[in-house]
Amino acid sequence: MTRKDFLRGVGAAGAGGLVVGGVAGYFGGRASESTTTTQATASTSKEPLVIGSGVPVTGVYAGDGQQMLRGQQLAVAEINAAGGVLGQPLKLAILDTKAQEPDVMKSVLQKFVSQNVAAIFVPFTTYTWGSGQNCAQNSQTVIGSGSRGQVRPVWAMLHYHYNRRVSLDDKYISQLAFSVAPEGGGGDYGSTSGGYDQLGFGTLMYAK
Repeated sequence: MTRKDFLRGVGAAGAGGLVVGGVAGYFGGRASESTTTTQATASTSKEPLVIGSGVPVTGVYAGDGQQMLRGQQLAVAEINAAGGVLGQPLKLAILDTKAQEPDVMKSVLQKFVSQNVAAIFVPFTTYTWGSGQNCAQNSQTVIGSGSRGQVRPVWAMLHYHYNRRVSLDDKYISQLAFSVAPEGGGGDYGSTSGGYDQLGFGTLMYAK
């Protein structure tokens, strides 16, 4: 299965859910397609497409990594409930990237490639940009500590979709959703650009 086939089968919503679970994603080599019939999984009877998920489930970034993993699991469950990708269910293969050291990341990616997974999602990658008149180079190599703990009006949209619409357990998302309900609008969460990251009014638009 090619990258194009995978994205076509997942659809925009499903792909978005997977990427929410991990900021940086890239596709490995083609996954072999098997004609062997297996017991039906998620309303399909084909071998699953294995998706590599490299996330820091332990270590200093575990808080972020566990949330990323839950997002991926929710997305995979929804895609499989809808029949999978081109009739094949998805299956997550999870490897712990711990503190994201280069040798650990290299080992994780090599393992995924050796397993011939259909796609690989990793939580973040080095971000490099230029600033100023001379485009001075800057690099962000780890998850930033800035703006942590700030409230944003995003949780109602996730809760009412995953819990109410597709009947999935969203224990932690729902806790966040109700802790800030009812959600305000853009600008209610800060006067700078971050306060307008999301339109807001999620409780009004999505609650049912």
